Amino acid sequence: MKIDILRTQKGRPRSLTIIFSFVLVLPAACFSRQEALDALLAKIDNGMYAQCEKAVRESLDKLIEKYGVYGVYPPKDRDWTADSVKVDLEEGHLPPAAARFLRAYETFGDEAYLQAGLKTADFFYQIQHENGSFPTAAILERGGKATAIVGRKHKHPLGVARIEDAHQYPAFCLMLYAYKLTGQEKYLNSAKKWGNLFFEKIQYHDWGCSPDYWDGKTRPVGEAYVKGDDWDWGVPNGGSYSDHATYDGFMTTMAMYHLTKDPKYLKYSSKLGQWVLLTHQGEGATRGWADNYNRLNEPVQARHHEGWNIEPRTANRFTLPMMMWFYVMTGEERYRVLYEETIAWLRSMEHPNGPGAPKHAWFAEASITPVGWSSEYLPDGTEAWTTGYKSYRYDQPSTWPRELKDLGIAKGGHPGHTTVKVQLSGAEKMLAILQSEGLAGWRNLFRGHAHWTSAQFLDKRIEAARRCINTTAVPKSLDRKWQFVWDARLANGKVSLKSAAHGGHGLLKWTESFTDLWDVHYDWTSRVMAVDNWLDVPIPALQGFMEAEKADFKGAQIRQENWGYSGTGYVQPGAGAASISWQVNSPQTGSFKMVIVWANGSGADKPMDLIVNGSAPQKRTFPGSGNWNKWNGRVVEVAMKTGENVITLRSKAGGPHIDFIYFTEPIFRSKSINSIPLSWVLDDQGE
Repeated sequence: MKIDILRTQKGRPRSLTIIFSFVLVLPAACFSRQEALDALLAKIDNGMYAQCEKAVRESLDKLIEKYGVYGVYPPKDRDWTADSVKVDLEEGHLPPAAARFLRAYETFGDEAYLQAGLKTADFFYQIQHENGSFPTAAILERGGKATAIVGRKHKHPLGVARIEDAHQYPAFCLMLYAYKLTGQEKYLNSAKKWGNLFFEKIQYHDWGCSPDYWDGKTRPVGEAYVKGDDWDWGVPNGGSYSDHATYDGFMTTMAMYHLTKDPKYLKYSSKLGQWVLLTHQGEGATRGWADNYNRLNEPVQARHHEGWNIEPRTANRFTLPMMMWFYVMTGEERYRVLYEETIAWLRSMEHPNGPGAPKHAWFAEASITPVGWSSEYLPDGTEAWTTGYKSYRYDQPSTWPRELKDLGIAKGGHPGHTTVKVQLSGAEKMLAILQSEGLAGWRNLFRGHAHWTSAQFLDKRIEAARRCINTTAVPKSLDRKWQFVWDARLANGKVSLKSAAHGGHGLLKWTESFTDLWDVHYDWTSRVMAVDNWLDVPIPALQGFMEAEKADFKGAQIRQENWGYSGTGYVQPGAGAASISWQVNSPQTGSFKMVIVWANGSGADKPMDLIVNGSAPQKRTFPGSGNWNKWNGRVVEVAMKTGENVITLRSKAGGPHIDFIYFTEPIFRSKSINSIPLSWVLDDQGE
């Protein structure tokens, strides 16, 4: 092409020169990286690779040889030879086993491994109930035919959805993984079936939490159980932290949002961060949560060993991750403060050296030193333990039942202290990032690009080659051998770009352990679809918290002394007459559920009148608890008209602290809504 420089505008030739420079330099840069990769590839130990590949393939092939005719791969060795076997689906072990085969297919490209994993997906596809739930057990025949049955432990009728113990979420994710690799719509439809059932019928609209199981029955709001309910099955009418119930529910809605980009799936989950505050049980410096709650957020018992008390492992397993997620999504400092204080309290109570850990007299009779944490704690931090639906204090051994007295630390029984399920290494790693880099450090963990360019892919191959070279001896564990194989194949271009690419960190329990993004066994549930940033969601806009400090109030003042409030403070009514009024625009006429978030540490009940659009006052009583840091949620029915509405809380002689109100259906508008634009939340420059 001939360019007449004389006829071009002034400055344009320089622009052309710059453009041509980029065209020439970019291939040179790529070429230099390719040369660097080629040099590294020559240094990878092929003999070590051969040993590692053999070990990985043998482990997989043995499972296929033994269980392939059934199509599922149990976590413990089973002597299956019959034409049909009963399969217990407790703890959700089968989907991760299948996911290893699907990951093996992505590692080796071997069709046999793909089919091995898909057999398990087809197993779950067959036994899925028409309502979308997966059962707790099944009969499986040789050849792969499966039939859902009632389980041995939790004898739920078919169609009852058990959320606790990972009965639903792993199977849901396996369907998404199968769809990702095959494109078969049946797997996608199966996943959506469960996601829609959970969102439409199971997840609570007011708090965003989940029960242990859902059976479709209607129970009174304040009753966690009714006659005929088996308490050992867990809570059917309330929120449960126990064994992944609420945790898995939240992740289900997040996955459904990223799958469909429909924000409706997040409108109840948007309240879950507040639920963490509402269910907090600690007094003073104590930070902790019970396992189970009723619909009024009061602790309830479930199973003979889960009482009303604080269960320390609930923090590192479930509430600490939620604080992290909601701090990243909303930027609200109360989540950061609670995260830091929870870790500090747990460390202070750790035996043997925690400054708050008591030295019980009966320790002298034990043959080993207690290590870790008490089974439970009372709200003031007193050590406790529950058995037989009764709670006992560690400092009152004279009250223990005989069977409890006969058990001791020396025998590995209770009352005991354990570190088995209270693990803080991951939480403290996250805390270190938070303290050194602030909110930006946490947000950067979740940022990523799930669709790599060829240049990015080349860089990842170079990183993989370097990891191989840094491995100087054959790894001992099977997973580390697999990692070496993955890195070597990735470095050599034997792993496809689609299989290798990933975004930022997923919704793992980083507060228990931390896994690097490049790990071949990184949480498989977050790799079932291509997501750049799992926390890039419109939750701040959906919360709809109408802050009291932004409302019109008289005879009251904004305060900030107490802990855990939303926004910039809370409103404290004075000793005389006081009122707080919100102007709310409603798109329709009808009766709606509204939540009042309040605290009353006075020790005495405090009444307030609820007035909507000048209607007759409705008296609402807010019980005293003696703890101003204990925020509560009160659900009330509010009759709204289309257009502008005025909602007023009025007290005659002092009232509780009011933090905010919100509606369970986020369809309202108000100037008092504390809404942070998502673009600000996800932009470090806004900090």
